[in-house]
Amino acid sequence: MKNKYFFALLITAFLGTSLYGQCLDDLHTPFAKDSWVSCEISANPNSARPASHWIMYDLGYEYVLDSTHIWNLNTWSRKEAGIQEAVIDYSLNGQEWFTLDTFVIDEAPASYKYQGVPGPSFDNTQARYVLITALSNWGDPECTGLSEIRFTLGTPVSTNPELEISETYLKVLPNPVQDVANISIVSEQMPERVSLFDLSGRLVAEQNAILSRNVRFNMRGLSAGIYFVKAWIGESVLTEKVVKVGQ
Repeated sequence: MKNKYFFALLITAFLGTSLYGQCLDDLHTPFAKDSWVSCEISANPNSARPASHWIMYDLGYEYVLDSTHIWNLNTWSRKEAGIQEAVIDYSLNGQEWFTLDTFVIDEAPASYKYQGVPGPSFDNTQARYVLITALSNWGDPECTGLSEIRFTLGTPVSTNPELEISETYLKVLPNPVQDVANISIVSEQMPERVSLFDLSGRLVAEQNAILSRNVRFNMRGLSAGIYFVKAWIGESVLTEKVVKVGQ
């Protein structure tokens, strides 16, 4: 079962033009592997919300967001785990959050012909991070999930040089972290490996042969304290401090 921590892996984002969804004609497959499924609640990136099932998207830049289109969990085995009611929060920096709306998503039919439903409109709101927190689902007692969300985007509006793709940096969210550390890497090159070290320099975890600029480390079983994430990109090594807090 997939974890609940993804950044832009399930996004179809486009700039004022028509694109397909996950399949032709905006259809979506009924396979769990093509969806996000969370079977354990965790600390929410928005500290104003309780531990919950949630998914956060990092668009990489600050955009003007307009309409959305959502495909609920469409799997044959557990379509009842699809989100019923959810709340959308958005942020420019991943720390200060604003609430857009609370909305209801119809249960998916677990069909190859599923075309999703229109989602809430951001009405030209500026944001980089979008957080969807599930408030209820369609009856599954254990898990909650979502297949895909599409954002209609305007032109990137950020003039912060930190966000230029010519720069290379990494960011850890949330930080401090209780459960899972999400590492977002901005770089023209894909990282060769990303490692997690404790304060003494001992290697705690590592991922190699990475196919994404978004990496996550499960820190639930680690002691509270200071850790360091390091990403090897070409001849550069990026480092960021991570503070692990208790359960």
